[in-house]
Amino acid sequence: MPNAQQNQSQSSQKASPSNQDNSGKVGFGNDKAKPIAEKNAMLDHEKFIRKLYTYGEGDQMDVEKFVSMFSDEGYMLDMASGTKFRGKAIGDSIAGLASAFPDLHRELLSIYVAENVVVVEIAIRGTHKGELALASGTLAPTGKTIDVPTCDVYHLEGGKIISFHCYNLPSVMQQQLGVKNMKLS
Repeated sequence: MPNAQQNQSQSSQKASPSNQDNSGKVGFGNDKAKPIAEKNAMLDHEKFIRKLYTYGEGDQMDVEKFVSMFSDEGYMLDMASGTKFRGKAIGDSIAGLASAFPDLHRELLSIYVAENVVVVEIAIRGTHKGELALASGTLAPTGKTIDVPTCDVYHLEGGKIISFHCYNLPSVMQQQLGVKNMKLS
């Protein structure tokens, strides 16, 4: 003889309006497909941003491809300095850093995706072998290495980056390079 708990369990397995689509079919409605589509979009966003970083690496720098991943209105904002870059200036910015650090590498520590937003925790690493343009002048090569914690936040729309906010710690880079009293941005 089934008890009341078994009856509740069996009745909860029957079709309810929450798991039916408008056609009356159970379990295959839009409510089931939407999470899968969202997961696929998030995976696509992550792959897109991972590809972007490959174009910014010192040994395989491709400034044109890097910039091409931004929409026409897209921009990069260096949060530490408040400087906003658009178009070619985005490429100039990443090329300038790679020129100062030819072995530049961004180690992607963690990636978080929520709808059209991608957040990446990074360690920017490299050896200072070229001149580094600073707001307060040019720093000659020191031969020192950097390991700068950074967090990048991207907003994507229509398969392109519409905004890229780079939260970096110039004070850490300054300390690691042995620089005193110079503005890094």
